[in-house]
Amino acid sequence: MRCPNAEVTLSCGYEVPKDHSSIPPILIDERGADDAFARGLRTWTRQLKRLNLSDTVIAPEMFYAAASDNDDDEEAASEWQHLERLEVAYAAMTPHGTWLLERNPEDSPRSRGSPVVELETYDPEDDETIEWPVPEDLYENDFRTLPVAPEMDRIHRSAARAARRMPALRYLFLGTYDVAIQWGHKYQGFLYRYDAAKGVATAHWGSLPGYTPAEDVVELWRKAVAEVRGCQLEVSIDEDEV
Repeated sequence: MRCPNAEVTLSCGYEVPKDHSSIPPILIDERGADDAFARGLRTWTRQLKRLNLSDTVIAPEMFYAAASDNDDDEEAASEWQHLERLEVAYAAMTPHGTWLLERNPEDSPRSRGSPVVELETYDPEDDETIEWPVPEDLYENDFRTLPVAPEMDRIHRSAARAARRMPALRYLFLGTYDVAIQWGHKYQGFLYRYDAAKGVATAHWGSLPGYTPAEDVVELWRKAVAEVRGCQLEVSIDEDEV
């Protein structure tokens, strides 16, 4: 059954580890692997008009499968014909066990701080009635704020390729969330808009600390807009919040 007018809000409830010195879990063994979550999203979102996805871990394959670089591929040739609005708030980590953020060298070094519970009494297996924090949340050590450019580029590069297959797209927001970003007035976001009345398309990368997308990422977005909308893309890259 197809629902071209449907709107879906999906929150996966994933929380970023509070201790940034911890190693994120490995959810996908290999880069470029087409997992069931990404494959499913690419399939059923083609029926939607609006999608709001939050509290999740994403890979570039969520937007565009690595195996679909060939336009003759069946999936690459298909389109999100109805999708007008897409919002994705994703965790500051990859499903491959790495972070999307790193320590900003301009930040002053700081100690790890005290654990959130007394370590002498910490024993999750001893008393299951107590809601103990998981090991990666034992310390509030949120020092990662600077985007890891190569990782961010992979996501934005894939999103640009997918945008070529979204003829109705008017609004796309991509934003990273984390404790340090939420409470420390740090942010990393991307916003694409298309104003049909004016025939104007804009792309805004806003990041504090700064992140500058690779030249080929910006060029992919320019080509996608020229192909789909037939107009030039107005690009801004700064430290303003999108």
